[in-house]
Amino acid sequence: MSSNGFEDFSKILSKIKVDKATTDGALQAGADEYVKALRPRLPSDPSASMAKRYGPMSRNLKTFKRNDSVAVTFGDSFWWRFVDKGTPTIAAQNFTRTTWDSNKKRIGQLMTKKIMKEMGL
Repeated sequence: MSSNGFEDFSKILSKIKVDKATTDGALQAGADEYVKALRPRLPSDPSASMAKRYGPMSRNLKTFKRNDSVAVTFGDSFWWRFVDKGTPTIAAQNFTRTTWDSNKKRIGQLMTKKIMKEMGL
């Protein structure tokens, strides 16, 4: 996702007095949880030419730290966007947004608990 909720959480966390390591840990935990929820929802067609060449989306799915945020990427599976958002000939599957929408509350709670634990609360 190019614009994801982790950027929003990062902005919120930057306004409270939480050290960078705690913030980074919470963001990473949230991103990992999103990936865990997203992986089983990914379309899988091992016979598709792109999957044969670059590997399936699920194998390429990973997180990485970017500036003061954490991003989720599909790595070499660049075609995820065409499948997710659709094209004139492919119907959109919207797996990134629907996964985020159905899990964002739980991910936010997980991140909050992690921060509170790190702060000794």
